[in-house]
Amino acid sequence: KVKKIIIPPTPGAAVVEGAVSFGLNPAAHRSRVSRLTYGCKISAPFEKGLDKDSKKFWSKDRKADYVSDRFDCFVTAGQSVDINECITRIYHPIERLQNTMHLDIVATQEKRVRYIDEAGVEVIGHLNMDMPNTSKGLDRKIEVRIYFGKTEIKVEAKDLESGNKKEASLRFSSTYSKELIG
Repeated sequence: KVKKIIIPPTPGAAVVEGAVSFGLNPAAHRSRVSRLTYGCKISAPFEKGLDKDSKKFWSKDRKADYVSDRFDCFVTAGQSVDINECITRIYHPIERLQNTMHLDIVATQEKRVRYIDEAGVEVIGHLNMDMPNTSKGLDRKIEVRIYFGKTEIKVEAKDLESGNKKEASLRFSSTYSKELIG
C-alpha cells in the first residue's frame, strides 16, 4: 500500500545524520512512527463470544466473570506518535484487599492482539505499583502514563489514593528490549 519507496544512496549515512540531527536539536523532530504495538497486560470483564473460556475466571469481589492476560493497547504499529506524547490509562484493583498491582508492558509487531500470550508478543518491562490503602476497596485507581516518541519509552504509574509513584524507562532496540531501568 506504499505508493513510493525512497532508498537513499547511502542508507547508513542517512541513519547517522538523523541520529546526530536528533541529538543536536530534538525539538526539530515532531513525531515518529511506532515500529511496534505497545500495551499492558490486564484483567478485563469477560466478553462472551470474543474471549476464550480457558482464560475466564470468577472475580469474587467484582461478582463477575473476568479474563486474564488481556492486551490493553496503548499504541499500534504504524501509528504516528508525537514527541513526548503521553497516553494515560486508569486501572482498578480486581480484589478489595489487593495491595499491589503488577504491570507488564508488552510489545508486538502485530496490529491487533487480544491476549499477551499470543505468538510474537513479548513482555518488555515490569512495574509493581504498591497500593497500601485498601480502605476504598474496589474504588481505587492506578493511573498509568506511557510517554512515546523519544529514544526511549517512559512509563509512570501512580496510586491516586496514596500518591505512591513508580517510573521506568524502556529502551527502543532493533529487537524487543527486555531492559528496564528505574
